[in-house]
This record gives sequence, structure tokens and C-alpha cells, in this order.
Amino acid sequence: MTTLVDIALDPLVQQAWQVLDTLTDPEIPVVTLRDMGIVREVLRHEDGLDIIITPTYSGCPAMEQIGRAHV
Repeated sequence: MTTLVDIALDPLVQQAWQVLDTLTDPEIPVVTLRDMGIVREVLRHEDGLDIIITPTYSGCPAMEQIGRAHV
């Protein structure tokens, strides 16, 4: 059974957070997506990672662009 501690210590998940910390908001390029609270969670699966994102407000026009990002 995988625990939250196991996930937090996973090197791939840690590396993903480091990369995510460099991504800025397309509309406000001096603020990272993590600073804005858009990036919520990194989940590891057998076939890769899922990045859970949440818009800063309903109908945020940047979510489509952010959701398509490949890092």
C-alpha cells in the first residue's frame, strides 16, 4: 500500500514539483502556477504522472493552455 509519505518521497514526484515550480502563469509571467495555487497535486501511476490543476476562478481562459503543457 502506498502512503502519502511514500508519494512525497518519490524521486520522480519530487522532480516533477521542481519542474512545476518553474512554470509561470501565461497571463502573469512573474508568478508561478504553484504560487497561484493552480497546481494542486502530483500523482504517480505505473504509466507516468498526473498533475492535478485547479483554475483560479471559474472560466479561467488560461486553463486550456496550462492543461496542454507538456513538461
